[in-house]
Amino acid sequence: MSEAQSRTRYGFLDAYRGLCVLVMVVYHGAFDLAVYGYIPLSLLINSVMNVIHPIFAGSFVLMSGATCRFSRNNLKNAVVLGLTAAGVSLGTRLFTPDMFISFGILHFFASATLIYSLLGRLFERAEKILAPVFAAVFAVLYTVFPVNIQTSGLAFLGFPTAKYYSGDYYPIIPWIFLFFVGTYTGGLIKNGRMPKALYSLSCPPLEKIGRHSLLIYIVHQPVLYGAVTLLSKIK
Repeated sequence: MSEAQSRTRYGFLDAYRGLCVLVMVVYHGAFDLAVYGYIPLSLLINSVMNVIHPIFAGSFVLMSGATCRFSRNNLKNAVVLGLTAAGVSLGTRLFTPDMFISFGILHFFASATLIYSLLGRLFERAEKILAPVFAAVFAVLYTVFPVNIQTSGLAFLGFPTAKYYSGDYYPIIPWIFLFFVGTYTGGLIKNGRMPKALYSLSCPPLEKIGRHSLLIYIVHQPVLYGAVTLLSKIK
């Protein structure tokens, strides 16, 4: 593949990332409304949402893993994500301490991107074998046999104590296994091995959102929470 091809943006990837971001914004907006009593919390916490939420979260993780295969500098991306995640932790600690995020989705993405930047080449040597194995490991750990080891200081790995709390929690285990499945998928996309119809899919509005997903993630919750808070004061 030529250098020019390797820099190609795939509209369907940006669009799908945009869709994930849009769903996230709607969900967080609805959660803020529920916190202030404008809608019942049962709309967000129920058996149906217990199925839908991990599907979208898993899709987001897969897509983020896939995009790593198109990055020129994943180490730099990991640093940027890490600094942003630290800012989220600081912001929630200062302004919404009851919803403090100590290791949320951005913390996970920073960690996973760093791991991939260091070990990705090794994974790619045997990814055809490892990808299905990692997919099975994730499925088992997430649904059948979740890790239940309580260790102080290792919540980020997936071993929280009973007292641990994070307003948004995506530990490295088991999500790292799904992330690496995503990097394998990204390789298939990059090498033109996915269905041809996929490459022609386009949705400019979602693509634009997808290309600015990190910025939207950073600003959407302060804006939504501030707007709902202001609405409650006016009322």
